[in-house]
Amino acid sequence: MIAAAGSGTRLRAATPKQYVPLAGRPLLWHAVRAVCVPQVKGVFVVLAANDEHFARQDWGAFGGKVNGDLPATIGDRIWVSLLDVRASGALNYVARATLDAEHRFSFDKVPGGQFLLQLDSAYGPEPMMWSGPYGPVTHLLASQTIDIQDGLTEVTITPMQLPIVKGTVHFSHVPEAWKNTFDVGHQTITLVPREYRAPFSAKLAADGSFSIGPEDIGDYEVNLDLRSPLYVQSVRLDGREIKGRYFHLSAETSRELEIEVSGDSGQVNAHIVSDGSLPMAEPSVYETCSKSAWPQYDVVLFPDPLLVRSIAAQQTNSASALQPRLLRSSTNGDDPRIQQIQAVPPGHYRALEVQAPSLMGSPFGRRDDYTDFERKLWNALAALGEPVTVKAGDTLELALPDKTVDADRVAAKLGAPLERDLLDW
Repeated sequence: MIAAAGSGTRLRAATPKQYVPLAGRPLLWHAVRAVCVPQVKGVFVVLAANDEHFARQDWGAFGGKVNGDLPATIGDRIWVSLLDVRASGALNYVARATLDAEHRFSFDKVPGGQFLLQLDSAYGPEPMMWSGPYGPVTHLLASQTIDIQDGLTEVTITPMQLPIVKGTVHFSHVPEAWKNTFDVGHQTITLVPREYRAPFSAKLAADGSFSIGPEDIGDYEVNLDLRSPLYVQSVRLDGREIKGRYFHLSAETSRELEIEVSGDSGQVNAHIVSDGSLPMAEPSVYETCSKSAWPQYDVVLFPDPLLVRSIAAQQTNSASALQPRLLRSSTNGDDPRIQQIQAVPPGHYRALEVQAPSLMGSPFGRRDDYTDFERKLWNALAALGEPVTVKAGDTLELALPDKTVDADRVAAKLGAPLERDLLDW
């Protein structure tokens, strides 16, 4: 209970002492804030019967403190964001506050209600402008829902301990011609996040070891920018093999990756047998002098069976879906009917030829999950393909019929609009 019924006679000020401003706020505001801590269930302020000042004050503020260590590795710029949680679930930015030397923060003129409080960090000074596909690198350190009642509250935020990923990449069957030029230390490993934000990369040491972190919690894909014939043969997370290069990072944990990269991949050479029932498409005006004139053939290799299962089936704390890693051909020479796919991991596939399927290979560059329609469409398209087996180090010669009409019919039966890209992901 705080007594604030004095008239300020001894102070001889224009207002009673409890309303004299200090650091932009009345003394009473600071007194109330000092005792509004989680251990105190309620605070009562006793006012004079004829008090006319209390109602004129702006009490719509709250403050808090970050409880815990803030190591330099997570960034040198840390702030707290206040977000309004709408009924629809959408978040609306309300305000932002920085931390003082004691890791305290405060917000002014905040009405009562439910809000989301987020603690973030970044590196270096705040940029005035930004150019590039991603924003500046930031880390989400904490996120919690708070309920502001009566305009005053004191909250505590405890930051998460962000995980670090360490591991080793092992190389085998490196081409003999590379023996004097291939340098493990020039290779890069990248962890691509599910969310649309900047991926983290690291150069490999001479022995193939690496360390990346701190990283935000979430789902990631292991990606290495490898030259043909190198391919990722296997990925082991904490000693257990994972499928599709996908894994989940949780707070307070560090993970160990063991990655096997091999050079004994296969190669597929496909000769396209044109569909005689289709008229030869005329090239666009812009391509009449180009080697890329239509028809544009593409051979797509679907893994067999087509892998569409959740990361949660391998790990907990994840609701994301695994993306099938499709392989797409390139034209070998001037004849578009001769297609080639290099660095094919040994295994079973379905080879399908369609014209201009708009296939893009952006890792993790899509929303979190597949729709039921997409699962049906992809499985139906894969069923049209020819079953093939690619063996380590072999070159497979194929004669593939043009299945463009069949693919369009399958898509139409499933209700796909004509302008839809069949394999856009």
